[in-house]
Amino acid sequence: MDSIELRYREELLVAGCRDRGLSEGFSPRDTPLSSRLSILEAQQARWKTMEWLDVSNWPLTEGCPIYELYGGTFAQIWDNYIPESGKRRSNLNIVHLPSQSRGIESLQKISHRNLGYGVVVELGIDPEQDLVMLIHQISLADDTKRSPLHDKFVIDFRTMNTNGPHPAACGTIEYEPVHTSSDGRYRITPLIMGDLLGIMFNAMDGSPATLTIWRWTSGKQLLRLETFRPALWFSFLSETTFVVPCMDRDDGMTATLHIYRMPDEVLDPANDARHPDPAPVVLNPLPEAGYLLPPFNDKSITGYSLVCRSHPLPAPRAYVPPRPASTEADSNTVEATPHPASEESPVPNPPLFQIDPNERIMTFSFIFNVHYDDPMGHGIIAWQESHVLATHVSTLLSHVNMPTEEEIPALPLDALLDLEALPFSLEPAAPPRVIPWTAWADRARWLGDRTRRNWYSHTYGHRFVRPTFRQSEDHNDPFSIQVIDFNPYNIRRQTQRDREFEARRREQHRSQTSDSTEKEIVAPAVFGGEFREETGDLGASTGEVNTTSLLDQPLPEAQPSRPRVISEPSIIQGHVFTEPVKTSLPYLEITSPEMLYDFEGLMICEEHVLRLKRRSTWTSEIVLEIYSI
Repeated sequence: MDSIELRYREELLVAGCRDRGLSEGFSPRDTPLSSRLSILEAQQARWKTMEWLDVSNWPLTEGCPIYELYGGTFAQIWDNYIPESGKRRSNLNIVHLPSQSRGIESLQKISHRNLGYGVVVELGIDPEQDLVMLIHQISLADDTKRSPLHDKFVIDFRTMNTNGPHPAACGTIEYEPVHTSSDGRYRITPLIMGDLLGIMFNAMDGSPATLTIWRWTSGKQLLRLETFRPALWFSFLSETTFVVPCMDRDDGMTATLHIYRMPDEVLDPANDARHPDPAPVVLNPLPEAGYLLPPFNDKSITGYSLVCRSHPLPAPRAYVPPRPASTEADSNTVEATPHPASEESPVPNPPLFQIDPNERIMTFSFIFNVHYDDPMGHGIIAWQESHVLATHVSTLLSHVNMPTEEEIPALPLDALLDLEALPFSLEPAAPPRVIPWTAWADRARWLGDRTRRNWYSHTYGHRFVRPTFRQSEDHNDPFSIQVIDFNPYNIRRQTQRDREFEARRREQHRSQTSDSTEKEIVAPAVFGGEFREETGDLGASTGEVNTTSLLDQPLPEAQPSRPRVISEPSIIQGHVFTEPVKTSLPYLEITSPEMLYDFEGLMICEEHVLRLKRRSTWTSEIVLEIYSI
């Protein structure tokens, strides 16, 4: 192994990344190791200083505000009215962001107009597989007697570049939720991982939330989980494990992060043919573990929700699309039309390096309303507040090695599912392992957050982006972009730099103090046979210099350093929890120097921070502002 490869592997480890060419035996692109090393080092250095290579704008088309960020690709669904038919039709915009790692020098934009059906209610993408997943709603009843109870959904799989049927997909999947709402309200959350598609459906009326997992290449329904605790979200932790955060309210209000493991029979595509019936292979599995959160103060907060977010899990691809032989430097907007599945357009290259799946940060956003007595005597006042809990995915996957407390009882099965409603009898199984909050609080960190936009992609790898607001006399508070980095290697490196800087600063201060002292000491002059100091600041009349008092003087302030290590524990007190909660997962805080206005949302990916902003206060037009590292 030569020195360049050794150094490259070391920088990959420090960055929490992996090179698929080195680990999986193929090269995403014919790029020398020396070039990859230079790109990686430059990117990591700029993330530590928030120095942007470029800032560009892209207006989002008004209409249906559904969008998704996956790696370096941004997709948006928008709808418009067609006078000839008197109906609304959905359209799709796709933007491949500039990327040194992917070899994209400028924005590559594709527009697919009139997707062929009505309003799309959700969107999912996977650029690595040239995949767009669209969910649109249809009704089993005619339009004159349309009832929300008869609604169902159609899941369609298309290619990003051609808008044609995806060559690896089974076709479309018809999805009729087990529980639907009488008023038509619902929350639907899709996630793609390799050849798996998971959808969490919540009718928002107190009925059970349902998580369904399919293999989108065969259309087989693999798993269905009905959680009888309020749940809105889920996330894949690994290729075999997923997490479902649930709010629990019995004697008090608490929350549990339920960890589930998918059986081997679900993961092996060869077993799909053994289960030809449409029923799921696995129904209502028991969790392997439950991570307890500290109890919340239900006397002062209401309207709560708990959602999780992490950047999509890199997984073995079910389909490898053709790649371009070369990347054009300039790419204009293309009005794409549907093509047969056999006509496959090349898609952008995968990145040279990817985040190690176990190095990802998982965030859990707790959003709630706070009620308090107005000190001015105007009664009860309420406002919305948000806190974000961050922890490494590896922490949630290490429950087997986590300590437990004997006085905490095992999680009762009836707290997880309705045993009487199961269509089968449960076989004896080990009870879920309960991880008390005190056992993993030092591996987590509660962060204050004012975004309340939990569907945004605000995490990528070990980084989390948020606004840091500044006080202002007007009502439009300015803010700066702040990136929180939980990479332990970056934290250690910055801590060592801070120590070295502090040592140099103290040494410089001592040197300056010594030079100043030597200049101030003057040979005593004899006046009338008595000694007298010519400077009045050198100590006692003996002529000795009081160096101790000089060294005890306050040191000059250090020059501001953008990366700031936060290693001290943080404590949340007051109205949120029933008792003070301390967390101590270290992180690196980097704040951009720009003062920005008109905050709508922030997102982050491998080489960019994306800011959503309004063009002006009197319009609803949203602009996507792209900050490139």
